[in-house]
Amino acid sequence: MLQPRLPLGAAAARAGRFLVAAVVSIIGSLAACAAVVAIGTTIFPATSGYDHFRFLDYAKLTVPGVAAAALAWPVVTLFSSRARRLFAWLTVLVMLGGMAPARRRQSRVSTPCSQMRDT
Repeated sequence: MLQPRLPLGAAAARAGRFLVAAVVSIIGSLAACAAVVAIGTTIFPATSGYDHFRFLDYAKLTVPGVAAAALAWPVVTLFSSRARRLFAWLTVLVMLGGMAPARRRQSRVSTPCSQMRDT
């Protein structure tokens, strides 16, 4: 019978290196967010007053995303001897999934306007 041999974290970093890498990744990502907002508001001055083009709005999504990616690395190393390649593909899939448009459900609440149209 074929029994798969899992690497069980052979490529995983030690806890100290893992924490340093995670913190550096989060700080680097926040710096990139700050740069995107600074460059964007410089190139497009009309966006400087836009509520959803602020550093804090990006940071609220960046920190959990980078932290989840950092936590995913040890999990990937448990199941793959080529963890770097698998992680790169998973990154692409997650990015594509994040860019996919959300489906909106039709509201079934009747409003006075919809009642007038139905008659």
